[in-house]
Order: sequence, then C-alpha cells, then structure tokens
Amino acid sequence: LNLQRDGSIVEFMETGEEKVLYQHWASVQGAMYTLFKVSTGGQSWGEVSDQMLLIGGQNFLVFLLYMVLFLFVVANSVTAIFVSSTEEYAGKDAQSMVYEQL
Repeated sequence: LNLQRDGSIVEFMETGEEKVLYQHWASVQGAMYTLFKVSTGGQSWGEVSDQMLLIGGQNFLVFLLYMVLFLFVVANSVTAIFVSSTEEYAGKDAQSMVYEQL
C-alpha cells in the first residue's frame, strides 16, 4: 500500500520502507504506539521522521512540531522538579540556621 499526499491509498508491491511506514502509521493505534516509542526513547525519532518524508513534507513538519513540543514539556517538567526540590531544601536550611542562631 502507498499512502498518497491526498490521503488516497494505492495498492502495489510493498518495498521495505513502505512496509515499515505502513506498520507505524496505517492505524490510529499504530500511530499512537509509534509516538509513544519515539517520545520515551524506545525508537529513534530520526528513523521515524525519515519515513515521514516518504509521504510528504507536511507530515514531516507536523511530526517535528510534536517532537519539539514534547521535548520542551519534558525539559520544563524536569527543570521544575529540580527547582522545586532545591527551593524546599534551601527553605529547610534557612529554618535550621535561624534555630541555631536562637
């Protein structure tokens, strides 16, 4: 099967790349599983994005936008956790210094 840019599906003998593309993106469940794998490091997102180029640049750009937003959210979440724990530790340290002074 060949996924065309206009959304139509044309049948022909599948090559290796088209077969992999079909396995990852032919169904909603397959697409969700692929996005989960690339988001959590189970599969290289570069390999998946290269496959997206086979069906068009617009799909490739949407995938890259997803990856950028996901990585931005993850980086901000991890940073927030570290900052929060550091602030909590610093607050406890300031309290103990006050008690020592008294």
